[in-house]
Amino acid sequence: MKRLLIAYASGTGTTAEVAAEIGKTLETRGFAVDVRPVTENPPVAGYDAVLIGSAIRGGKWLPAGLEFVRANRAALQKLPVALFVVHFFFRGESENDRKMRAMYMQEARLLLPNAQEAFFAGRFDRRTVAVGSPLLSKFTPTVDRRDWKKIRAWAERVDLENMKTFSPQSLPPGGRAGGRKERKVQKEEEV
Repeated sequence: MKRLLIAYASGTGTTAEVAAEIGKTLETRGFAVDVRPVTENPPVAGYDAVLIGSAIRGGKWLPAGLEFVRANRAALQKLPVALFVVHFFFRGESENDRKMRAMYMQEARLLLPNAQEAFFAGRFDRRTVAVGSPLLSKFTPTVDRRDWKKIRAWAERVDLENMKTFSPQSLPPGGRAGGRKERKVQKEEEV
């Protein structure tokens, strides 16, 4: 049985819930899955593949998520990896929405250019809004845009057997994977 680690960075619990659901779905596929917050710094050694997820705050991964990727980059480059983000804005198919979603992955993609990617709609919970946004929390209702069916569908079909691992030879001059064909990107709307 293949062992999988799902490591996640969650600010309000939304990404933790998504990671748990992905883990449950992967277990039904016969994988042994550990779902752990990156703040516990789970070791990646001993796993056959790693999925790493982060909430998006200010248009970027949470710092703890990126720090986990940086700290484990050498080991992660030898393993199949999938990245996912949980976000609230830019869920449509306009050019601007696609561009903004791509920016969410920019820093993580530079560290793990061959990782599969997925984007999931998240939840805005006024009770957990960041300090410094009292007006936003006062006048904005809690809105949950997570689509559990789409999240489970992605977990049912993410290709953990054939994910590419990193190799310096796989990168074009300049070291960026950018729009390479082998990098599999799955938008939330496709899942």
